Amino acid sequence: MGTRGYKVYRHKRWYFVYYNHYDSYPEGLGVELLSSIPTDPEEFQKWLQARRASLDKLLAEREELLATDEKLDADEEERRLGVLITREQPSNDIMIEWVYEFDLDRLIFHIDSMPMYHLDHMPPQEIFLEGIDLDSYGYRSRRFISSDIP
Repeated sequence: MGTRGYKVYRHKRWYFVYYNHYDSYPEGLGVELLSSIPTDPEEFQKWLQARRASLDKLLAEREELLATDEKLDADEEERRLGVLITREQPSNDIMIEWVYEFDLDRLIFHIDSMPMYHLDHMPPQEIFLEGIDLDSYGYRSRRFISSDIP
């Protein structure tokens, strides 16, 4: 059985939620998403503009879809668009074990709804993986590593 999760983009206060059926743990989907973010500042700006433009296009498609079918339910909307678009930040539950969020409004990378890193200053893979922890209450948190401190 696979480790299920979400890849989420936040843009203009909307959440674009993509379901991932398997390998959603940090060493799988987490590292894949980490490597998708350019580290070069110029390339990062191009990536950011492209992501925002793509999400703007999805919002426009959603508006057209809702204009033609006002009674459309969320499941059918998600099926037609290939993404769930909602105002509520998704969280993990019994079925979703990991949630990775690219907050394009604030340029923050979240794991399980907890802010972890600035999108334009993501850590190398080793620090990314080592830095994922739980606090004393069982909530996702970032473990500070000695190499984090200058």
